Amino acid sequence: MNLNNINEYIEAESIELIAEETKREITLNNIKTLEEEINSYEEYIELYEKTVVLLQHAISYAREQAKSIIENIVTSCLRYVFKTNIRFIIKEETTKKAAGMEFYVTDENGNPDVLTIPEESRGGGIVDVVSLGLRLSIAEILTANSILGPIILDEPAKYVSKDYISNVGLYLKNFSIEFNRQIIMVTHDSYLSYIGDKNFSVTQNKGISTVVDESIRSSNEEIYDKEIIEFEENY
Repeated sequence: MNLNNINEYIEAESIELIAEETKREITLNNIKTLEEEINSYEEYIELYEKTVVLLQHAISYAREQAKSIIENIVTSCLRYVFKTNIRFIIKEETTKKAAGMEFYVTDENGNPDVLTIPEESRGGGIVDVVSLGLRLSIAEILTANSILGPIILDEPAKYVSKDYISNVGLYLKNFSIEFNRQIIMVTHDSYLSYIGDKNFSVTQNKGISTVVDESIRSSNEEIYDKEIIEFEENY
């Protein structure tokens, strides 16, 4: 091998070395860029995981607050109407597919160890009162979240015994005062129709509806009492 060949070999090797060093630099830069992206994604994942935990805590707190409000108002409604120590209880029941809640009522003594579902507890009256309490409590929860408006009830307590219907009317009257809520109610019950501050009768003859203001009566004809409804302030 002569000197020219040696020089050509060295020059070729030098060119190849420079090319390999260039590839190395490019590879190192790519690795650095990927590492920065990985770090960025890891920070995003960490933020996402913390957000999920925060939302889970917020949802859990909101659920407990709503559960407390509903149990309190429905229990007060049941006790006011039936004059017993009955309680309304919500239990969370989670399966593999989904989480749910079941509604129960206790016996008349409020024993939490004796639970039945409302549909199986003393006929339709309990169901109607529970349903009424649920509507009122949900309306109150929505109000707390700035979703305002009147509470509209269509034939509440339809299956409640006549022995208790007056208590239903008194409860609605006191609830309206206690929570400063307007209640608009449609009913065929004569007692409930006169419990309001304003009431109207609607009759129909030959397809023509007539609305009469029945509220024009003496102010001393108030038929509700001033019994105080006690609401637990634990929410």
